[in-house]
Amino acid sequence: MSALEPRPAATIVLVQDINPRGVEVLMLTRSGASAFMPGVSVFPGGRVDDEDRAQAAGTIAAAPHHFVDLDVATEWSYRIAAARELAEEAGLVLTQLATLLPIAHWVTPAGESRRYDTRFFLTTAPADQQARHDGGETTDAVWMSPSAALQRSREGLLRLSPPTWTVLSALAAHESLDEVLDWARRVVVHRVDPQPAEDEGGRFMVIPGDPLLPAPPGADVPTHTLFVLDDVRGWRPKE
Repeated sequence: MSALEPRPAATIVLVQDINPRGVEVLMLTRSGASAFMPGVSVFPGGRVDDEDRAQAAGTIAAAPHHFVDLDVATEWSYRIAAARELAEEAGLVLTQLATLLPIAHWVTPAGESRRYDTRFFLTTAPADQQARHDGGETTDAVWMSPSAALQRSREGLLRLSPPTWTVLSALAAHESLDEVLDWARRVVVHRVDPQPAEDEGGRFMVIPGDPLLPAPPGADVPTHTLFVLDDVRGWRPKE
């Protein structure tokens, strides 16, 4: 059987200041009844649909364009999808989609029952709006520091996917919102194709940059490059 073609999807990493110094990120918890990643804590996001593409079709050529493998209209279909999903899943409305900063590109490994070609964007939280989960697809919406999210995952209190863990690790390396935004403006996005494998210890996933899977020239190597599957706590990095 041939591998499923990954579906285009967009994720939005929403950040805000915390006092006296630091940054928080919005995390949603997917419903335990969800067909894809049930009970996992994620950033808002979902598939790019036909209406997103239709809205993006008239995008002018001068609009911000960062993904070198996409034309302007196609990139904007991802931007529109990211904003739509944020409104649907967390009740937050973005009006300035040009401010979205591309920070990552992950593709679900072959062999999975659902595959996505996902573009990650980062932006600051809209002012004077309150995040809330939708009560259906998502069951919780919480602001927390990236380091707190990672620690809660280590303690078994949050389930994170490898892409989410990797983005949180990158954010945790910065101490303020200004530093996060500066990093996001400078990051060079490379497509990440994790490679699944299995041995006598169980299933694991290798990320480019690991000795088993070299990274493309110029790509940043993430803090963790090998994730193991825990039947109870989900994917966890090998510390």
